[in-house]
Amino acid sequence: MNEPRNPGAGKICPLVKRPYAGCHCADLTSNSAEAAIYFCGGHFDECEIFSRHSSQLKTAAKNVNPLVAVERSGS
Repeated sequence: MNEPRNPGAGKICPLVKRPYAGCHCADLTSNSAEAAIYFCGGHFDECEIFSRHSSQLKTAAKNVNPLVAVERSGS
């Protein structure tokens, strides 16, 4: 069986550490737990919320100065 590979498999959604309002993990309830486990736990590439904010993440990542990041982590 050649099922399509999930690019996010085995990875946690990058938004979990700093979720946006409306993220499945931001306001975790018994009603949202299933979606949070599914989308935040490896299927974030299928998540509408992640898709909406992923361009902002890519822009932020391009604007990070690696030297500043090293200086901050070394402090």
